[in-house]
Order: sequence, then structure tokens, then C-alpha cells
Amino acid sequence: MEKLAVAVIRTSHGVKGFVKVRSLSGECEHLFKLDEVILKKRGKEIPKRVEEIKPLGNELLIKFEGINTPEEGKKYATWEIWVSRDKANPLAEGEYYVADLCECRVLRGEEQIGRVVSVCDTYQSHLEVITKDGKKTLIPFQKEFIGEIDLDKKTIELKVDWIL
Repeated sequence: MEKLAVAVIRTSHGVKGFVKVRSLSGECEHLFKLDEVILKKRGKEIPKRVEEIKPLGNELLIKFEGINTPEEGKKYATWEIWVSRDKANPLAEGEYYVADLCECRVLRGEEQIGRVVSVCDTYQSHLEVITKDGKKTLIPFQKEFIGEIDLDKKTIELKVDWIL
């Protein structure tokens, strides 16, 4: 089953090995149901069992099995938390998982002008696109710039070309 990144570990919290976690979707409710996850960073993957989850403002505190001190928790700062797609936050109309946008072809009319290589986690989210000539550019993921998205065809319409 396909896996998706749902959260990122920010730092350790307290003396019992809890880590502070930020949801990538902005929603936390689905994370309270997690019992097993995969922690990932730079190609390394570690399966972890979830022992306890507590709310902390707009973030969460998670206690993983085998992480019992603040020092152990700090080792996992910036690691992503991955789960199977069925455990990720359900999508509303017009929402997409980042993983589904990556590798989409970016079209202006019928012409392919590039492809999405990543989505930058910024205030307004940007698609990082590599254009035909090999140049990398950031395109704001906003309706003024992005038109129709067809995940079946793996295409994203670019409304304006001046942004390139």
C-alpha cells in the first residue's frame, strides 16, 4: 500500500521521550488514531510503534516506543512521519496529497513546459517545477496561476507563462 508523509517531528518535549510533531495537512484528528508509523529522513526508514499521543496547541506530542529520553527524541528532529494512504487525513473537494502532485506534467495549453519535482512547504505552498530547458522555478499553488489538475493523466494546467 502506498505511503504518505503526514507529519514532521520538530523537537523533543519533556523528560520522557515525547516528541513535538506538526501535521503537514494542518489537521491533527487523524493522527490520534495512529498506532504504527514509519519515520523517514534522507532515505533512511525506521518503523515505530506509537505509545501515546497528546494535543499541544496546534501540534501534538507523540511518545514512540524505544524513545525514552529527550536526547533520543532530539535525534529524530526533522524526520517525517509516514503512514499508509488510508490513515492519512481525508481529502475535501479540491484538495490533493503532495505525493500525487509530484511528477505531474505542467502544461500551458497543449505544450508541456515542465514537471513538478516537489512541493515546498511555505506559507502559500509552491510547486517546484523543472522546465523544459532544465531551469528550476517556483510556482505559487494558487488559482491565479494553477488551472485544472487531472491526477489520472498526471497533468497540471499553468494559467500564465510569465511566471516562468
